[in-house]
Amino acid sequence: MQEGEGDAMELLEGFPHWELDFDEDGQTVDPDQLDKFLTDVGVQQLTDVFVFSHGWNNSRAAARDLYQRFFKEMRTILEGAHGGLRRQATIGTAGVIWPSMRWADEEAAAESTIDTGGAASVLDRAAADRRHYGPRARQCVQIASATDRARRDGKAAERAAGE
Repeated sequence: MQEGEGDAMELLEGFPHWELDFDEDGQTVDPDQLDKFLTDVGVQQLTDVFVFSHGWNNSRAAARDLYQRFFKEMRTILEGAHGGLRRQATIGTAGVIWPSMRWADEEAAAESTIDTGGAASVLDRAAADRRHYGPRARQCVQIASATDRARRDGKAAERAAGE
């Protein structure tokens, strides 16, 4: 995908994939992008959606590379599962893109009181300013809830169409 094309669904390692852009306040950059994602999740009849966010101080290109490598590994693991999956799954993925690049005059990551090791790092809960993460955490919960509703609505529509 090219920059500015984050609202289109594409395939990433065989999984339906969307980019979701957020601003520095944890708000969607384009509400239509999120609405399309939620609609598409229902249309695709996904049973599982992995929403993945890059870490601190990553560019858009670095985030996309991280997502591609992560979901490539996930595809390899799923295809190599002995005896297959425990249940039928239709998986989709979403990559969150947010402004995480440090300004030149900001405190260096090594001097920070928060572990900024990337998407897989675990924050030191005592050092983290929960107010800073509050809006982003709420946004993630909203996405997860809306995704679940879209999936249920898609199944309900499918059942109604079959009657």
